[in-house]
Amino acid sequence: MRKLRRVIASTLVVASVLALNPIGANAEWKKDNNGWWYVEGDSWATGWKNISGKWYYFDSNGYMAKNKNVDGWYLDDNGVGIECVSSDGFQVDKATGTIVKFSRDIPWGPGRTTGIPLVIPEKIGDIKIKSIGDKAFFNCEYLTSVTIPNGVTSIGKGAFERCVSMKNITIPNGITDIGDNAFASCDNLINAILPNSVKNIGLDVFIGCNNLTNVSIPEGITSINNCTFYECTNLQSIEIPNSVTSIKQAAFGNCKNLTSIVIPNGVKSIDNAAFDGCSNLKSITIPDSVENIEGAVFSGCDNALFYVKSEKTKQLLVKSRVPVSKIIVRREHDIGTSGFWIFILFFR
Repeated sequence: MRKLRRVIASTLVVASVLALNPIGANAEWKKDNNGWWYVEGDSWATGWKNISGKWYYFDSNGYMAKNKNVDGWYLDDNGVGIECVSSDGFQVDKATGTIVKFSRDIPWGPGRTTGIPLVIPEKIGDIKIKSIGDKAFFNCEYLTSVTIPNGVTSIGKGAFERCVSMKNITIPNGITDIGDNAFASCDNLINAILPNSVKNIGLDVFIGCNNLTNVSIPEGITSINNCTFYECTNLQSIEIPNSVTSIKQAAFGNCKNLTSIVIPNGVKSIDNAAFDGCSNLKSITIPDSVENIEGAVFSGCDNALFYVKSEKTKQLLVKSRVPVSKIIVRREHDIGTSGFWIFILFFR
């Protein structure tokens, strides 16, 4: 620790707060435009410091370090130190088997490498890989494909976000959780087959994957979360499993190449803008199980016809601003009767 002799370059609000509340004896975090530091009384931390059971490293000026290696430890995006095994660009948490960061010095761009396919090994050093951590592969723009090994059970938030050259990812059976933004803005991702072991899919998982054409939603998923497939403009078809009970806000917003949607029996709610901007939808089938259609769910679906089985569902659509002329009520009796007459005409 050294005496506090810094000039605080911060906003007027922070400066005024400090002026009105001089630093006392209690330890606390402080922040200015250059980053975070930690004060105790009239001094600040440098080097390693254990705070509330977590290790942090502060440089010679007292600022917290993050997203770097220090003394064999990796400091994550929050500055928390993780004792890691380092090998071939991987940083792996010794205690949990989590890949916390991947980075290789790859010459990248026109006239250089065209990218690399990556097969993640089952073990790195003597550590078995069990999970992909938050932002572990964030902005690895040179990856063209990724194969995740057996034994991995979760993919963290933003784990592969902005891997803009990645076309395919192989996800093994055994993964149960996929975090928010896991594949967000993977512009060239074409295929993403999710195994049936997946039980939880976070928010915005495939948002902005505008070349995604082939994706599966596993049976067992109960909710398609906010913006899961938002701006997946090349997605042409998708099968929603029977286990789904809710479709959240903007889940399929601006999926301009979707042509038909069959919402399975069991879905109870469809939230605002869930299919907003799906301008090429021609056919939307909605079951009687739906109890709530919130707001302008189908705004911009001007070419669609809506197929329902009851007056109740029709009125839900009318309340959500779907024109009556676009709604076709096809009761079970009507469907059975039409099938009967087709049968008669065929055999005449």
